[in-house]
This record gives sequence, structure tokens and C-alpha cells, in this order.
Amino acid sequence: MRRYLLVAGLVVCLINKGFAQEDNELFQDNDEEIEALEEEDVEELEDEEIEELDEEERQALEIPERRNTVKFNTLSPFVSSISGFYERGITTNMSAQIGLFYTGYSLTGSSWRGYGITPEFRYYLTSEETYNEGLYVAPFFRYQQLEVTRHIQEANISSLMNTFGGGVVGGYQFKIADRFALDAFLGPAIDIGTFRYEEGMENVEFDGGPFSGFNLRVGLSVGYSF
Repeated sequence: MRRYLLVAGLVVCLINKGFAQEDNELFQDNDEEIEALEEEDVEELEDEEIEELDEEERQALEIPERRNTVKFNTLSPFVSSISGFYERGITTNMSAQIGLFYTGYSLTGSSWRGYGITPEFRYYLTSEETYNEGLYVAPFFRYQQLEVTRHIQEANISSLMNTFGGGVVGGYQFKIADRFALDAFLGPAIDIGTFRYEEGMENVEFDGGPFSGFNLRVGLSVGYSF
């Protein structure tokens, strides 16, 4: 009888041990599943953060760092001049530009030869993604130093003219293939000139021509951005 009881007790112990082992394996499986889910959640959060960072980086990369544009005014040769510009983007809506020109313009009886410099500030009304592109307004200042020559009979009489002035232009600049620029602008300007007379020339009248007084500043420039 005692043997049967011992055998029965051993069987019960083995059965309980088996159930306990199954329970431990079940809990272990549940723990592993919970850990896996937590890891997936963490990975998903990390992926989302990475995607957000990548999106920000992509948005930043979508603005080409081509802040510099050099241009040449194609209309200048028609008035015996040559002019060029350098534009530097400050933000996608603002830029600073410096223009230089040299002229040898002449009309019947008079000629003007010299140079000018035109600092300019541009505000782009439509540009949000690229530098130096879109519809803009631009106030500017202009300084000119010209030798004015009058052809009187068989004599040439010259005087040095300095002008200070400025104005405002409106225009549109767009990019071709993200590298080449086309810039059209138009606006009013005024230049006030003073002459330096040599002794004995006080009675000679010099004319500032198209380089003084009210005038129209117009241009169609082509350039390259980098």
C-alpha cells in the first residue's frame, strides 16, 4: 500500500512539475513577445524621428546654395556701353547687388565717356525656395563720373561731370536649368550732376545728356548662378 502511495505521489509531483514548466515557458514567451513589441515601438518611433529629420534635411537641400549670380546687360551695347552685375542672396527673399558700367556714348555735338557704380537692394515677392529668383522690387543708388566733351566747330572742349542719384526698379528674374539667369527690369531714376570747369571755360554750357536728370533705367540681363 505504501508503495502505491509513493508511486502516486511521484506521479503527482511529475505532473505538477510539467505544468509548472509549461507555465514558465508560457510566461517566458509572453515576456519575449512584450519585449519584441516594445522594441518595435521604439524602432517605429526612431524611424519616425529619422523620417522627420530626413524630411527637414530634404527641405533644406531643396534650396540650392547658389546665392551668387553674375550677369551682363544685353541692352548696354546698343548705347555704346558695357555693364555687369554681381548679386548675392541674403535670404530667399532678399539680396544685395552691385553693378558697374563703362560707357563711350555720343550724340551729335557731344560725347560722354566714363564709368558708374550702382549698389542695389532687392526684395523678392515670390521667391520661397531658391535664391535670387522671382518677382522683385529694388531701390538703388548710383554714382557716375564722366568726361563730357562738346564738339564746337573744330575744337573739342571737355569737362568732368560727377552725378549722384538713385531710383527704384521692378523686375522678374528666373533661372533656367537652375544655373542660368534671365533678369528683366524697368524703373524711374534721377541723377543730379555737377561739372568741374577749367579756367576760361565758365561760359561753355555742358549737357549731362541721358546721364543726368530724370531718366528710365531698363535692362535685360543674362547670367550664371553658382
